[in-house]
Amino acid sequence: MIFADILGHVANAMYLTASSFKKIIYLRISLVIAGLLELWYFVLTAPDDLTVSIAWGVLFVVINLYMIGLYIYEHKALYLKDDESKLYYMTFHNMEKVLFKKLMKAGHWIAAPQNSVLIRENQKTST
Repeated sequence: MIFADILGHVANAMYLTASSFKKIIYLRISLVIAGLLELWYFVLTAPDDLTVSIAWGVLFVVINLYMIGLYIYEHKALYLKDDESKLYYMTFHNMEKVLFKKLMKAGHWIAAPQNSVLIRENQKTST
């Protein structure tokens, strides 16, 4: 078995491994590795012109690298202030922190007197 064949098998094994991950970041990292190995395999073994396959492979890797960067960027900004942290763990703990942080940015905090009515059923709220 030559090096290129081993490379092709490892690339496909990485695709299989990627499909077993539940966490999206691990899936994307595995897909990038598999895609790069596959591109290397194409370059080493291409008897004919594989420009189309290589171009799609490069696009696949670039998109996944972008999504990995976006994931890292969003998760670095996940610091919750004390009040936000209490609210998250009391009420929104089933929501992804990224989505909860976006919810917090969409609204604003107000202080209301204790036992005050904030909203009534079947009545429109003011915005």
